[in-house]
Amino acid sequence: MGKNRSLILRHIVAAGLFLIVLPTVHGQAEDPSAGSLLTLEQALAQAAQNSRDMQIALLEVEKAKGQTRAARTRYYPAISLDFLGAMQLVPIDFLFRQGVFGKLNGSDVPSKDIAITTPRTPTGIMMSGIGQPISQLYRIRLGVQTLRKGEEVSAQDSRIKLQELVKKVKLNYWSIAQAQNGIRSLEEQLRLFRELDRLTGEYLAREVVLRADALQVKARLAQAEYNLQVLRDSMLSAKESLNFLLGRNPLEGFTVEEVPAATVLEIDPEAARRKALAQRAEPAKARAQLEQAELDRKAKKAEYIPDVAGSLQYNHLLNYNEMLPTQMSGLGLQFKWEVYDWGRRKHELASKDKTIAQARLAQQAASDAVLLEVNDKYRKLRQNRLLLESVRLAREAAAESLRVVSEKYKREAVLVKDVLKAQADLEEAGAQYRNAVISFWTARAEFEKALGEEK
Repeated sequence: MGKNRSLILRHIVAAGLFLIVLPTVHGQAEDPSAGSLLTLEQALAQAAQNSRDMQIALLEVEKAKGQTRAARTRYYPAISLDFLGAMQLVPIDFLFRQGVFGKLNGSDVPSKDIAITTPRTPTGIMMSGIGQPISQLYRIRLGVQTLRKGEEVSAQDSRIKLQELVKKVKLNYWSIAQAQNGIRSLEEQLRLFRELDRLTGEYLAREVVLRADALQVKARLAQAEYNLQVLRDSMLSAKESLNFLLGRNPLEGFTVEEVPAATVLEIDPEAARRKALAQRAEPAKARAQLEQAELDRKAKKAEYIPDVAGSLQYNHLLNYNEMLPTQMSGLGLQFKWEVYDWGRRKHELASKDKTIAQARLAQQAASDAVLLEVNDKYRKLRQNRLLLESVRLAREAAAESLRVVSEKYKREAVLVKDVLKAQADLEEAGAQYRNAVISFWTARAEFEKALGEEK
């Protein structure tokens, strides 16, 4: 019986040591169903390139650029060509009365009434022209500048999506790493409990242990099998989510790196706030929207300027009465001015003023929101760093307790349930430490997103 107890003890101590060193081991986690190793840098690069959300955002930027290029064409002459083909429903008649053109050598011109009728045949009118904006160029330039600010807004929207995507990739990546660590720990526990179950069954047959002890071991074994299955399913779901973020096949297998050791904060709160205001896309977007609103108001005010354009016109009549001129052309200036608009433009300008006021408020709110977020994420990161140190010490204390109880068990000073309890305490402390490590890196990802990091 002493030999069997020593065997059980060796299993328990080995499992305890495994739980101690597991969270600090670096390298590729073993996953028989997984594929090649995917580093965090590779995941971030693939997400930025292949993410469907990012592709949609970049297409939106291209759409905004296309609108600007289209508006720039208004600088150049407008060339138009119109053609109207028709059948005359009513004849075009001309009646020249006798003598309407005066007298020639004492005779009336014409000498009698003359009627000329256009036959009902197909006719056509071709109208062509070239118009070059002159006074409108100022308003066109303002419109192009407004659209360029729209490009900036779209670009900042894509940066916002990229920063959010980076955070999601990091959170999914660390959750997978946590699951890999947990699976390795639970697999070691299962090996321990199966051996304990086998030995306890032998002891029960020899009536060395109570049936309650044997049932307790079986219950722990069943719980460990359930926990392992839950963790495996959780890891599979996290991998599918990460594959989706990377724009890959959701069922593609891979493994991830181990969670790195926690690092100290390398930036003070004041520097973090300055960095966030310089890097975050939200304040930059709000600034662009304010400038866009100001340019839009200038463009609206420019509508008071009369439209003056150079114009070259050419018209050609087809199959009409020969009395009508078949060709007409002209070069000159075209002038258009809405003299009175019943206050429409005044009200529209007032609405633009309100839009500018809203944009100014939104700009200040965006900057303040960034500062609040940075402060909050900095404090949470600092708290998680302290929590990590606390649970690390608790894990070491649990490991030492297991060592002491194990030594007493060798001297038969304690029962096997005392050893199992110490091992369970160490298992719980190890789980708390692993969760604290993930919580720290989650807080780190949130803090980096608050700073506007894009990698």
